[in-house]
Amino acid sequence: LPSELAIGATGNIYVSDTGNNKVRVIAPNGAVSTVANLPAPTAIAVDAQGVVFVTSQHAIFKVLPSGATSVFLGTPGAVGVLAGDTSQTQFGDVRALAVDKSGILYVAEKQVMRTPENHTLRRFDSQGKILHWPGATASQVTLGVIAPLTSIAVDSAGDVIGVASGFRALFSGSAQRFNHIVRFNEAGAMTTLAGSEVYIG
Repeated sequence: LPSELAIGATGNIYVSDTGNNKVRVIAPNGAVSTVANLPAPTAIAVDAQGVVFVTSQHAIFKVLPSGATSVFLGTPGAVGVLAGDTSQTQFGDVRALAVDKSGILYVAEKQVMRTPENHTLRRFDSQGKILHWPGATASQVTLGVIAPLTSIAVDSAGDVIGVASGFRALFSGSAQRFNHIVRFNEAGAMTTLAGSEVYIG
Protein backbone atom coordinates (compact mmCIF):
# COMPACT_ATOMS: atom_id res chain seq x y z
CA LEU A 1 0.00 0.00 0.00
CA PRO A 2 2.39 2.77 -1.12
CA SER A 3 0.66 6.09 -0.51
CA GLU A 4 2.92 9.11 -1.16
CA LEU A 5 6.18 9.95 -2.91
CA ALA A 6 8.75 12.73 -3.21
CA ILE A 7 11.64 13.22 -5.62
CA GLY A 8 15.05 14.33 -4.39
CA ALA A 9 17.59 16.57 -6.11
CA THR A 10 19.66 13.59 -7.26
CA GLY A 11 16.69 11.82 -8.83
CA ASN A 12 15.99 9.42 -5.97
CA ILE A 13 12.28 8.69 -5.47
CA TYR A 14 11.22 8.37 -1.83
CA VAL A 15 8.07 6.35 -1.17
CA SER A 16 5.88 5.99 1.91
CA ASP A 17 5.22 2.26 1.85
CA THR A 18 2.34 2.56 4.29
CA GLY A 19 1.27 -1.08 4.34
CA ASN A 20 4.81 -2.34 4.98
CA ASN A 21 5.63 0.31 7.63
CA LYS A 22 8.68 1.45 5.68
CA VAL A 23 10.11 4.44 3.84
CA ARG A 24 11.66 3.24 0.61
CA VAL A 25 13.99 4.89 -1.89
CA ILE A 26 14.13 4.06 -5.59
CA ALA A 27 17.49 5.00 -7.11
CA PRO A 28 17.70 6.32 -10.69
CA ASN A 29 18.89 2.85 -11.78
CA GLY A 30 15.73 1.28 -10.32
CA ALA A 31 17.34 -0.25 -7.22
CA VAL A 32 14.96 -0.22 -4.23
CA SER A 33 16.08 -0.03 -0.60
CA THR A 34 14.59 0.79 2.80
CA VAL A 35 15.73 3.98 4.51
CA ALA A 36 13.49 3.88 7.60
CA ASN A 37 11.02 1.70 9.45
CA LEU A 38 8.03 3.68 10.75
CA PRO A 39 4.44 2.70 11.56
CA ALA A 40 2.18 3.41 8.57
CA PRO A 41 4.08 6.39 7.08
CA THR A 42 2.05 8.69 4.84
CA ALA A 43 2.88 12.29 3.84
CA ILE A 44 6.50 12.67 2.69
CA ALA A 45 8.87 15.37 1.44
CA VAL A 46 12.62 15.64 0.83
CA ASP A 47 14.90 18.69 0.96
CA ALA A 48 17.83 19.63 -1.28
CA GLN A 49 20.30 17.80 0.99
CA GLY A 50 18.38 14.52 0.85
CA VAL A 51 16.82 14.83 4.30
CA VAL A 52 13.43 13.13 4.28
CA PHE A 53 10.45 14.32 6.33
CA VAL A 54 7.65 11.81 6.77
CA THR A 55 4.47 11.60 8.83
CA SER A 56 3.79 8.66 11.15
CA GLN A 57 1.53 8.37 14.21
CA HIS A 58 0.51 12.07 14.06
CA ALA A 59 4.15 13.18 14.24
CA ILE A 60 6.70 14.25 11.63
CA PHE A 61 9.96 12.30 11.55
CA LYS A 62 13.29 13.33 10.02
CA VAL A 63 15.33 10.72 8.17
CA LEU A 64 18.94 11.69 7.39
CA PRO A 65 20.79 10.32 4.33
CA SER A 66 22.68 8.06 6.76
CA GLY A 67 19.38 6.47 7.77
CA ALA A 68 19.35 8.03 11.26
CA THR A 69 15.72 8.66 12.17
CA SER A 70 14.33 11.01 14.83
CA VAL A 71 11.13 12.83 15.72
CA PHE A 72 11.25 16.31 14.19
CA LEU A 73 7.84 17.71 15.14
CA GLY A 74 5.00 16.51 17.32
CA THR A 75 4.65 13.57 19.68
CA PRO A 76 4.04 10.09 18.21
CA GLY A 77 0.57 8.93 19.15
CA ALA A 78 -0.55 12.32 20.51
CA VAL A 79 -3.32 14.16 18.68
CA GLY A 80 -3.83 17.86 19.28
CA VAL A 81 -4.07 21.37 17.86
CA LEU A 82 -1.08 22.97 19.57
CA ALA A 83 0.98 25.20 17.27
CA GLY A 84 4.30 25.59 19.07
CA ASP A 85 7.89 24.79 18.17
CA THR A 86 9.53 21.34 17.98
CA SER A 87 8.25 19.07 20.78
CA GLN A 88 5.64 21.59 21.92
CA THR A 89 3.56 21.33 18.75
CA GLN A 90 0.95 18.67 18.02
CA PHE A 91 -0.93 17.64 14.92
CA GLY A 92 -4.22 16.09 13.96
CA ASP A 93 -4.32 14.43 10.55
CA VAL A 94 -1.33 15.60 8.48
CA ARG A 95 -2.39 15.39 4.85
CA ALA A 96 0.67 16.65 2.96
CA LEU A 97 4.24 17.94 3.34
CA ALA A 98 6.48 20.03 1.09
CA VAL A 99 9.94 21.59 1.47
CA ASP A 100 11.12 24.67 -0.39
CA LYS A 101 14.66 25.34 -1.65
CA SER A 102 15.60 27.19 1.56
CA GLY A 103 14.55 24.27 3.76
CA ILE A 104 11.20 25.59 5.01
CA LEU A 105 8.79 22.72 5.72
CA TYR A 106 5.09 23.24 4.93
CA VAL A 107 2.53 21.08 6.72
CA ALA A 108 -1.06 20.76 5.48
CA GLU A 109 -3.30 19.34 8.18
CA LYS A 110 -6.86 18.54 9.15
CA GLN A 111 -7.30 19.43 12.82
CA VAL A 112 -9.57 16.60 13.90
CA MET A 113 -9.88 17.77 17.51
CA ARG A 114 -11.97 20.79 16.57
CA THR A 115 -15.63 21.05 15.63
CA PRO A 116 -16.10 21.72 12.82
CA GLU A 117 -12.81 20.25 11.63
CA ASN A 118 -10.41 22.95 10.40
CA HIS A 119 -7.93 22.61 7.57
CA THR A 120 -4.70 24.50 8.21
CA LEU A 121 -1.29 25.21 6.73
CA ARG A 122 1.77 25.67 8.95
CA ARG A 123 5.44 26.21 8.13
CA PHE A 124 8.65 25.49 10.06
CA ASP A 125 12.32 26.24 9.53
CA SER A 126 15.01 23.56 9.40
CA GLN A 127 15.33 23.60 13.21
CA GLY A 128 11.61 23.10 13.81
CA LYS A 129 10.91 26.72 14.73
CA ILE A 130 7.44 27.73 13.59
CA LEU A 131 7.36 30.59 11.10
CA HIS A 132 4.61 33.15 11.44
CA TRP A 133 2.55 34.16 8.43
CA PRO A 134 2.09 37.88 7.75
CA GLY A 135 -1.19 39.11 9.13
CA ALA A 136 -3.07 41.34 11.49
CA THR A 137 -1.56 39.64 14.53
CA ALA A 138 2.01 38.56 15.22
CA SER A 139 0.68 35.25 16.55
CA GLN A 140 -0.61 33.99 13.21
CA VAL A 141 1.22 30.67 13.12
CA THR A 142 -1.31 28.83 10.97
CA LEU A 143 -3.39 29.63 7.96
CA GLY A 144 -6.64 28.30 9.32
CA VAL A 145 -10.04 27.45 7.86
CA ILE A 146 -8.59 27.08 4.38
CA ALA A 147 -9.40 24.67 1.57
CA PRO A 148 -8.89 20.96 2.41
CA LEU A 149 -5.44 20.23 1.00
CA THR A 150 -4.56 16.66 0.01
CA SER A 151 -1.25 17.37 -1.76
CA ILE A 152 1.15 20.34 -1.82
CA ALA A 153 4.32 21.40 -3.61
CA VAL A 154 6.45 24.55 -3.64
CA ASP A 155 7.19 26.27 -6.96
CA SER A 156 10.35 28.14 -7.98
CA ALA A 157 8.89 31.43 -6.72
CA GLY A 158 8.33 29.99 -3.25
CA ASP A 159 4.54 29.81 -3.55
CA VAL A 160 2.72 26.74 -2.26
CA ILE A 161 0.60 24.96 -4.87
CA GLY A 162 -2.01 22.56 -3.54
CA VAL A 163 -4.69 20.11 -4.52
CA ALA A 164 -7.85 21.19 -2.69
CA SER A 165 -10.26 18.30 -2.67
CA GLY A 166 -13.25 17.68 -0.45
CA PHE A 167 -15.40 19.81 1.83
CA ARG A 168 -14.73 22.63 4.23
CA ALA A 169 -17.28 22.98 7.00
CA LEU A 170 -18.84 26.43 7.26
CA PHE A 171 -21.65 26.67 9.81
CA SER A 172 -24.97 25.05 10.73
CA GLY A 173 -24.17 21.89 8.82
CA SER A 174 -23.29 23.65 5.56
CA ALA A 175 -20.03 23.12 3.69
CA GLN A 176 -18.11 24.42 0.71
CA ARG A 177 -16.97 21.87 -1.86
CA PHE A 178 -13.52 22.00 -3.46
CA ASN A 179 -12.30 20.46 -6.71
CA HIS A 180 -9.53 23.02 -7.12
CA ILE A 181 -5.84 23.62 -7.65
CA VAL A 182 -4.89 26.55 -5.39
CA ARG A 183 -1.91 28.79 -4.71
CA PHE A 184 -0.69 30.39 -1.48
CA ASN A 185 1.73 33.31 -1.78
CA GLU A 186 4.27 34.42 0.81
CA ALA A 187 1.60 36.48 2.56
CA GLY A 188 -0.64 33.43 2.85
CA ALA A 189 -3.29 34.67 0.40
CA MET A 190 -5.04 31.81 -1.38
CA THR A 191 -6.11 32.04 -5.03
CA THR A 192 -7.57 29.46 -7.39
CA LEU A 193 -5.45 28.33 -10.33
CA ALA A 194 -7.97 25.88 -11.79
CA GLY A 195 -11.21 24.09 -10.96
CA SER A 196 -14.56 24.91 -9.42
CA GLU A 197 -17.06 23.53 -6.96
CA VAL A 198 -18.71 21.62 -9.79
CA TYR A 199 -17.33 18.21 -10.77
CA ILE A 200 -17.17 17.71 -14.53
CA GLY A 201 -16.48 14.13 -15.67
